[in-house]
Amino acid sequence: MSKQQRRKGSAKTASSAQAAELLSSSGHLMGFIGFDGCGNLPAYLMENIDVSHDGITAEIRNALKKMTKKDAFTREKGLKEMISLLESVEVEQIEKCFPLYASSFPKLSLDGVLIVRTNSIRLLESFIKVLKKNSERYMKTVLPYVIFAMYDSYTQVVQFANSLLMNCFAEENRRKAIALCVQPTCNIVLQILDRTHPLLLKGEGEETENQRECRLSTQSLVCLTTLCERLDSTSEKERIMKIMLNKHLFKHLINLSPQVMNGMFSLGLHLITLEWANEILQSGLPISALTNLDNSNGLVV
Repeated sequence: MSKQQRRKGSAKTASSAQAAELLSSSGHLMGFIGFDGCGNLPAYLMENIDVSHDGITAEIRNALKKMTKKDAFTREKGLKEMISLLESVEVEQIEKCFPLYASSFPKLSLDGVLIVRTNSIRLLESFIKVLKKNSERYMKTVLPYVIFAMYDSYTQVVQFANSLLMNCFAEENRRKAIALCVQPTCNIVLQILDRTHPLLLKGEGEETENQRECRLSTQSLVCLTTLCERLDSTSEKERIMKIMLNKHLFKHLINLSPQVMNGMFSLGLHLITLEWANEILQSGLPISALTNLDNSNGLVV
């Protein structure tokens, strides 16, 4: 485990201001040609990357294999090796291995180790810069997780996610890409919160299941607070309210950690202002807020 991960308790929580700014400027534009004909890769996606492709060199295969290992240092090493390889291998090789990396990116971007998360985004940015339009087919798979990373609790991850969007997309395309990924990102967030996301408890041992769920749930609530007013889909709005009105799930989330509780209150305060969420006052939020008025934990609003 890296020193950065051991210092987790003292790391500074990242602000979501940059993420909110990017999202608020993205509008609801459609018809982004770069995403036409996108194919989503198999769901969540590879526990073990199949690197038997005849056209991929041994060095690339080894780097990809390392990214799947349980040891955090080995995963970090595989990512760094691949970043270095992209500077020297032929574009044809990069085109062949990118689908494999794109399929593993969701899991790597949710990794329990900070440096693995940051390097996974660095590597994705390197792929996109080299492949340009040839990477477009897989953007619907990876970009929702990049947007989700903009709400990570660590500044380093937020900065790399913002950097990827700023460096890989011209302003107009960036707005369109973000607008198109709002709904898929919301789907990730809601699956984490209702505990149906296949990667929610798929850690590698650096965190307990509870620690991982607390981290990802907190991140999801911060993300959802920004996204909820931008949703056009009735189904997503209904899913949000279903989570908030489900007594068992609400109790589970509110008791996970002070950070998750704070996220629930922040989301609830935002939902109150939205016409479609007027049922929020029928949830457990009002009683929970009154119960925690004298909570000594400064995180709880």
